[in-house]
Amino acid sequence: MQAVRLMPRLHIAVIQFAPKIGQVAANIATVNKLCRDIKPFSIDLLCLPEMSFTGYVFPSALAISPFLEHPMTGPTSMWLGCYVVTGYPELLAEDESRPLVDDEGTESVGANSATVYGPNGVHVVGYRKTNLFTTDQTWAKPGTGFTTFPLTFPYTPPVSKTPPVPSTTLTVSLGICMDLNPHPPNLWDEYEIASHCQSTQSNVLILLNAWLDTTMDIEVDEEEERDAMEPDWQTTTCVVVCNRTWVRKWYSHPLISRPSQLFAGSSAIFRMKPSHPAKPHLLDIMGCREEGVRFWDIDVGSP
Repeated sequence: MQAVRLMPRLHIAVIQFAPKIGQVAANIATVNKLCRDIKPFSIDLLCLPEMSFTGYVFPSALAISPFLEHPMTGPTSMWLGCYVVTGYPELLAEDESRPLVDDEGTESVGANSATVYGPNGVHVVGYRKTNLFTTDQTWAKPGTGFTTFPLTFPYTPPVSKTPPVPSTTLTVSLGICMDLNPHPPNLWDEYEIASHCQSTQSNVLILLNAWLDTTMDIEVDEEEERDAMEPDWQTTTCVVVCNRTWVRKWYSHPLISRPSQLFAGSSAIFRMKPSHPAKPHLLDIMGCREEGVRFWDIDVGSP
């Protein structure tokens, strides 16, 4: 009797929340609290948003400098027994440490980066945002291009109700927010990151976002606001998208004094079918102001 080939099934969790700018300890505490809803060894992959623990929208190199880091271990990944992908402001390596100043006097003191930790807590791979947003350009050094790497998932998590699946290695690409847009002066129809995934035959694309909600005025009255559990349909993107949600408060920090930005939330997962390449299948989506953990199971490679 011929054995039935089982497709690799990924158990994914995303955390969508509103990081407070510059309040690292408070943001870590929020994530740790949300992680209590995740049973250890029950998932394969956990995704957090762009610059998860520091917040986003730093106005200058001086403002972000105290928060630059170079983490090489992942306690959360060890505790949960899964891969963890998170965004952070990277401290440049020693051979890059001299500030770089462009023609407009902008300093490059760090990089808007993402890091992947393995189930043993060890750093697996890092990535620097290639297509910088306006805010990033005040302090960040751009990456040199999109990254793709293999991730081996050893087996179905032991507490899973699905049948055991042999270990499998998937090709994963990683991007950060503005990477969805073409790098100037390229035209919009370049579809850079999508073309990259196609050329590398990526099984999974992970996008860590701090995508702005451009549909709302920060001064809008409460009764005019959208339902917090409704998605922002103008900002959904593709594949595994982990975005942060939004805040309405004013930031109060010695180096940061500005009104808060509105972020779009709407973290989502899509399946891109080869038979219908122009019609991605939306599997699930979070609300624009929803905070919490969302669990997704997906058969990678299924038709």
